[in-house]
Amino acid sequence: MFAKNLSTLLSAGARTVVGLHHSPKFSKNAETMNLENALRGTNELGAMLSTAWGTKLVDQETTRLYVQNLKPRDFDPVGAFTLEGRPHIDQTGDFKMILEPWMAGTLKEHQPMKGLVDADAGKEIERLHTAGKTIREIANSLRLSRRVVHRYVTRWVRERGSGAVSGTVPCPAHNKPDEPNS
Repeated sequence: MFAKNLSTLLSAGARTVVGLHHSPKFSKNAETMNLENALRGTNELGAMLSTAWGTKLVDQETTRLYVQNLKPRDFDPVGAFTLEGRPHIDQTGDFKMILEPWMAGTLKEHQPMKGLVDADAGKEIERLHTAGKTIREIANSLRLSRRVVHRYVTRWVRERGSGAVSGTVPCPAHNKPDEPNS
């Protein structure tokens, strides 16, 4: 029915049709986004689309959305970005772009930390990183894994635009396709 309604609009002369569709329940815990887990229905639905964008709510409190182009047809897609609703909608009536295209990284980086870092540990990680400590030094002093500290610091730095993560090597997945991994 969804596809039929879209086709009817196009047959009637509409130049652009934007359809909103929900994702399947299993996609709730997905660490990546693609047509199969972002669009509920048959593969034919995804095949008929010229372009598909996926959105995922990654923070209920601030209504933060992770947005990714899942299917570009006639253009080079931009990288993923994040938008935030609260408090911006109340103040300006619009979402605010928190992380610009190419800066949002992967969906997995926006998933909850699953309790590995509580609020107090997070504040201490931020304090130590701001003081110039490396990931290794922070992990050793707080008795956390380097992976957990790196993930937390990377997210924190990106959200605040506060510079490079010290003591790390850049990840190729975070760079634009034409940028060197420096």
